[in-house]
Amino acid sequence: MFRFESSPKRLLPTLLLLSGILWGPLGCGSTPTDKKSDGSGTNELPLKGITLRLGVVDDPALAAEVGRLAAEWQARTGSELTVVGLAMADTARDNIAADVLFFPTAMLGPLVERKLLTPLPAPWKAASTLAWDDFLELSRQRECSFGEQAWAAPLGSPGLVLMYRKDALAAAGLSVPKTWAEYQEAAAHFQKHPLPGGAEGKPAGSLEPLGSGWAGITLLARSAAYVRHPSHYSDLFDVESMRPLIDGPPFVLALEELVAASDTGPIDQREFDPVKVREAFLAGRGALAITWLPPSGPVSSTIPTDGCGFAELPGANKSFDLKDLKWQDRPALLSVPLLSVNGRLGAVLKSTPHEAAAFRLLAALTSADWGARISHASPQTGPSRRSQLSKPEDWLPRGIPLASATEYGAALGAAGARTQGMHALRIPGREKYLAALDQAVRDAVEGKVKPQEALSAAAKQWSEITAQLGRESQRKAYQRSLGLEP
Repeated sequence: MFRFESSPKRLLPTLLLLSGILWGPLGCGSTPTDKKSDGSGTNELPLKGITLRLGVVDDPALAAEVGRLAAEWQARTGSELTVVGLAMADTARDNIAADVLFFPTAMLGPLVERKLLTPLPAPWKAASTLAWDDFLELSRQRECSFGEQAWAAPLGSPGLVLMYRKDALAAAGLSVPKTWAEYQEAAAHFQKHPLPGGAEGKPAGSLEPLGSGWAGITLLARSAAYVRHPSHYSDLFDVESMRPLIDGPPFVLALEELVAASDTGPIDQREFDPVKVREAFLAGRGALAITWLPPSGPVSSTIPTDGCGFAELPGANKSFDLKDLKWQDRPALLSVPLLSVNGRLGAVLKSTPHEAAAFRLLAALTSADWGARISHASPQTGPSRRSQLSKPEDWLPRGIPLASATEYGAALGAAGARTQGMHALRIPGREKYLAALDQAVRDAVEGKVKPQEALSAAAKQWSEITAQLGRESQRKAYQRSLGLEP
């Protein structure tokens, strides 16, 4: 049973003195031992008598897989491990009954803002057993950090990618789209020309997740490359005033293109999430798709699965300058991955009375060995380390050929190696902001309003949400979400 000590002893100041506990083997290899204090040389398990509790938010498969490691963890460390599944509502409490928490990547900001987490100690990240530098650059530098500190270790994010029909592109004499403009042209082409071996009915150019909860995310993914400018930190809000920027030219252009592309696809894609996009694509209903491939059972395909190609999402060769209020050409094409969409992070809760032991557990569960094992089980994760990209098929549905899986891994690796990304919001009120954006995109796709009008309405709602939550606190949270420390 989990218990809190009546007078918790904070262990972080003495982490370096506990190197025998923290830096020892992390759940694989030889059994960690410490000498007893009486000098007898008798070995005992280093965490004997300590009970740890791991909370897993909204991911039953991940919780179940970690639970299977509890006996091995206890055998190697002497510590009892209890794994409990938590709903999002459970994390709204000021005192979450856990020592370590696994949670969706977008939750990092709100958890930090509520002062519930303990930052990662620099020596902990430097431990050779953790191999911190093996984590994908964008994840460890951006998704795991808030403000100027790293707070979490990654379990992997699947990441949206471009999925395309190799046979269709070859027959049309088209290359894999590198820019959103090329993507638009390809989608328009396949609206008018039958797909090789495709499903009966109207040809579909592109398939995108435009269902509830996904339409706004898809717009942000399409906007990121247009938004990113070397002279500006701001992307979704003005960094000083918290004025929403989502009704500006980069987002309007992206929504205009999204609406045009949606006209090339089936009308039921307005209810698609990424899994339904994948299913429709493999059923031969589209030439291009924006999706990811969670390991949710075997694939069923009416097209040759080895004819499926994968690439990074398209980028842009121009961006909008907020200062001069004009578009500027880039010297080179830039792709900007969208972060904090899905995936899982792990962090140590500030309330734990066993801080050093909790950090050891976190290191073990995110290590190259155990981290890969448990994240394979979750439909919410993807490869988290560069060393895992050589076997991306472990994170894919059964039936995807090795050649296609290798392309998928290369696409994730290219995105993960980038130094720039745009977060899909990770500040308090995220759900409200995204719900307003979601509705704006769906209204534009359904032809109810023009893109500019739809985004202006969403921007007004964003301003109201910010005012309700407190403009100053939201401004500081947003600045920290960008890596700044106000």
